[in-house]
Amino acid sequence: MATYTYSRVRDVQTPLRTGTPGLVNWSSRAVSGAHEDLSPGISLNDIPHRIVLAGTYEAPWSAWATLISFYYVGESGGPFTYLAWGAGRRGDLNADGSNANDPIYVPRDAFDPDEIAFSGRSEIPDADNSAAAQAERVMRQQAAFERFIEGTPCLRGQRGRILERNSCREPWSHNTILSVRQAMPLGKHTFEAQLDVFNVLNLLNKEWGAYEVASPTLLEHVGQGSGAADEAQSIFRFDTTRPEWTTLSTESLYQLQLALRYRF
Repeated sequence: MATYTYSRVRDVQTPLRTGTPGLVNWSSRAVSGAHEDLSPGISLNDIPHRIVLAGTYEAPWSAWATLISFYYVGESGGPFTYLAWGAGRRGDLNADGSNANDPIYVPRDAFDPDEIAFSGRSEIPDADNSAAAQAERVMRQQAAFERFIEGTPCLRGQRGRILERNSCREPWSHNTILSVRQAMPLGKHTFEAQLDVFNVLNLLNKEWGAYEVASPTLLEHVGQGSGAADEAQSIFRFDTTRPEWTTLSTESLYQLQLALRYRF
């Protein structure tokens, strides 16, 4: 069996699971404009491509029946929005009362301080916070953020504007399962052993089968520049050591399951 599904899902806000507090549901909608704007955008449920392959091979011998089954699901990664965040009351860039739903502005040039300002101050106790040390940290953040933008298509294509809601996407996921069932006749009864291998790709190669998800919080809002509140420039910190994706070990490692059955 082989199937392919193509779909597009658009909504104003994607409802979360049942039982989620209303404040969390409200703040889950990434928005840079007015909350009254109900223009639909990319839904969190938008999975454009999905491929399913499944099949079973039955060996030609009948006395000791052998069945080998394989199942594969490959689908587009989930959509997400890179966000700004901040400790305490910082991070609420659009001043709507939440610092968990603010899309970042993608600078035309990360080295231009008029486009984006970085803080070079270290919060580590006894760290060197001289002007030279802070300038060096700012340069490292500028270079790292510029590389990150260039290496991320959804950011590279939206330079000079606020990131569109859910316009970034996680890598494709690949779910593979192999099952082998062997029957062994015992007189009028039958003994069966079945071995299931979950994430076959990772069993074949430790670099394969990884389930990678995004870390949407990208820029930490650490302060404001001088000037009036409605004119002061936001100051950010970018973690130069952050990985592009987070690998979920529980979903990425292969697992084996052995089942024994006696039929009588």
